[in-house]
Amino acid sequence: MTSKTSFYFHDTVLEILKQELPLCFKRAGFKQPLKIDIHKDVLNYYRQDERFTPRTLSKAIGFYTKGKAYLKTLLEGADRIDLEGKTVDKVTKKQAEYAKKLLNAKEILSKQEHLERKRTHNANPRDKSSLSNKPYSKPLLPPSPLNPSNDYNILHNQFNQTQLCFSTTIATTDTFNVVKIASSVNTLKKVTEHIINKELKNILPTKSRWPIISLKKLFK
Repeated sequence: MTSKTSFYFHDTVLEILKQELPLCFKRAGFKQPLKIDIHKDVLNYYRQDERFTPRTLSKAIGFYTKGKAYLKTLLEGADRIDLEGKTVDKVTKKQAEYAKKLLNAKEILSKQEHLERKRTHNANPRDKSSLSNKPYSKPLLPPSPLNPSNDYNILHNQFNQTQLCFSTTIATTDTFNVVKIASSVNTLKKVTEHIINKELKNILPTKSRWPIISLKKLFK
């Protein structure tokens, strides 16, 4: 069993334990002190289970028994239960005192961490005014490859994303010559190749508007 690899984190394992051993590992508000060395019973119960390793199971149980909700149940004289929820022992005075000290230490640590986070936040206040004055700039998406089957809308978006500036374009029924352009050379090259190969013929206006049209107007 020691050579197995666990596919779960300890918190996920704990949720499984609560589902498969609900009389032992209970939800918050219903927790009870567990039998001493309960982890041995759990390891034996899952000895043939390929989902867990002994290490992961032990971590899950430790996560459960070290929580504040569980420590609060360790009162002197409280019943300790086994995997089936049966009483097998009692919480001793010494165990209850130790649990109380551990709980107090956790409370102090939580308060210290809270104060530290608060001090860090106050020391580095966020300047909201600078954020509000910062102009919004929409990220430029990478252009998608042109496809001869693309329709007018896709090519329209292509031109918007790459911010091509067409000044004037002259078109005829056979070939199209790009006269003046500015920016995005690589994308323009792809567009020009499609124009030359007449791949855009299907999405152009009707022949009644030929032979001279403006691609600038076409892709507005």
